[in-house]
Amino acid sequence: MNLYWVKTKGSFEDWFIVAPTKEIACDCHEGFEGFDEGDAKAEFVCEIPDNIEKKHKAEYDAINGGYWPSHELLVDLGFEFIDDISPRIVRGHGRLFKEGGSTLALTIKHLDKKQGVYFINMRDTSKFKIGITRKISRRLKEIKTANPFVIDLWYFIECENPRKVERLFHELFKDKIISGEWYQLKTFKEIFSAMEVVEQKNEIKIHNILKVIENL
Repeated sequence: MNLYWVKTKGSFEDWFIVAPTKEIACDCHEGFEGFDEGDAKAEFVCEIPDNIEKKHKAEYDAINGGYWPSHELLVDLGFEFIDDISPRIVRGHGRLFKEGGSTLALTIKHLDKKQGVYFINMRDTSKFKIGITRKISRRLKEIKTANPFVIDLWYFIECENPRKVERLFHELFKDKIISGEWYQLKTFKEIFSAMEVVEQKNEIKIHNILKVIENL
């Protein structure tokens, strides 16, 4: 058996499939996700040793001769989970693989057309990075690549003058600064209070990405 990386239109359901051939991997993925025939494209990643495949296959039902690999199977193949909460990010064989995240992916794609200020959270902490970008997907990728910890986009403030809005947030949180653009923000109240102040002085649109993540 082999491990394939299967992509679909829009990259909203991309993930691994265990199957004997590319064709079966595509058929399997299309069946799982409800895509039309021909919508999926499979890329060979690696062969799966018999002992590893047999160890994990019993836990999963196969469709059309293929199945989704478990977390444990991927780890046994030497993959490292950079982010194990949807959309998952996995490192292995010299590259990063990012799971399609449907609603979240669509939201990020929409925001890529906007400029504004982002609030990025270091997961399971009260640390936030507040900065500006004209393409949020690229900025998220840069930050994730440069740092060992897991990060999540919580808020994106769409505005015409991102630099001005960013400076105002930095001024409001000047007593919370850790270093650079990182701040210690312990409550939702202090974040929302700052947003209210900024909203009174600027025309902005607040996108609550945290709500999207919670609903995945």
